[in-house]
Amino acid sequence: MKLSDTLLLILLASIWGSSFIFMRATAEVFGPIALIAVRIVIAGLCLIFFLLKKERKQEFIENWKTLAWIGIISSSIPFCFLAYASISLTAGTVSILNAMTPIFTAWVAHIWLKDTMTKMQFLGLAISILGLTVLVWDKVSWDNKTWWPTLAGIMAALLYGVASNSMKKDLSHVSTLTKTAGSLFFAALFMLILLPFFLPDFSRITTTHWLYAVILGVVCTAFAYFIFFRLINNIGPARSASVTFIIPIFSFLFGYLLLGEIVTLRMWGAITIILFGMSLVLGIIHFNQQKKHSRSPQAHLTLVTLELKQKLLRAKMTKLLINTSLIASLLLLQACSTQQVIGGTVAVVKLPVRAAGAVAGTAGGFVGGTVGGLVAGNTGRKYGKMAGQRAARRVIP
Repeated sequence: MKLSDTLLLILLASIWGSSFIFMRATAEVFGPIALIAVRIVIAGLCLIFFLLKKERKQEFIENWKTLAWIGIISSSIPFCFLAYASISLTAGTVSILNAMTPIFTAWVAHIWLKDTMTKMQFLGLAISILGLTVLVWDKVSWDNKTWWPTLAGIMAALLYGVASNSMKKDLSHVSTLTKTAGSLFFAALFMLILLPFFLPDFSRITTTHWLYAVILGVVCTAFAYFIFFRLINNIGPARSASVTFIIPIFSFLFGYLLLGEIVTLRMWGAITIILFGMSLVLGIIHFNQQKKHSRSPQAHLTLVTLELKQKLLRAKMTKLLINTSLIASLLLLQACSTQQVIGGTVAVVKLPVRAAGAVAGTAGGFVGGTVGGLVAGNTGRKYGKMAGQRAARRVIP
């Protein structure tokens, strides 16, 4: 993955990590439905002008049904679920439930799109889940007050997984701005239909609450979704959804800095585990693995047979070259001894050396050709002769 995509992923995690703090501070005053309606309408107004351009307007018209579907399952419903969960659960706990998104994204991609992930990526998911379990173990009490909020957080993660894969499948040809603005436009329409039935008590809403709602709409939705859709195009839905593993880190960090929440050593240990798992998922840490392709049984058998023949041929050739080198060395030694006894000139030595090269080349070609013929027919003979010729060239000065 490119460095720019990694930085965008971290930026997105920090933005969405802060969104849980803002939701925690405003959900009870606005109410889940009203808060999300304000958030999405503000985000839609920020981006609606991008749809006025001719090219994007045409994309919007051609894909409006898919954009409406994506807007509802990626913004309206999951946002409401998370806002509802924020009333009873802490911001960090809600972000942890949201971190189940990559699991659902991978499952949906595998079942629906027949997508695959490497073993290291699945191992990274498992390690990240382990880190999340360590982080959340002492924070969720399974009584009636937390059951429904917890289930709502899980359902939000499931919808995110479906939306990410649906976007990759049906909207990969659509520009990022069209997807962002178009989906939020329909999400805003959906929430405006619900808003009259869930109006808040405006007397309880302060200026600070309105400011938090505006930040949720402009920064945590409009700007963040633009980044998220771009990442889906660049690195795919599974890796993009992995951002939810990093979000709890920022949620706990912001909770510590802004709300005075205590960060324990156990939390830091869990964060380390999560980061390691994320590194495997994103390919930052990887191990050399031979890429395997799906083959028919007959093709696989043929490939295995050829590999065995090649290995046997290489072994025979190695043995042949060793024997040839020994023969050449003995001939050279004999030539040097002859020079010492006779006391001839350098030319006298060159003759046996050339003869040794010729013998080595001939022996290499003959033996290599014979072995190659037994192993792989003409191919082996060809490589044997070539090896013999190379041996001769190396010996002859």
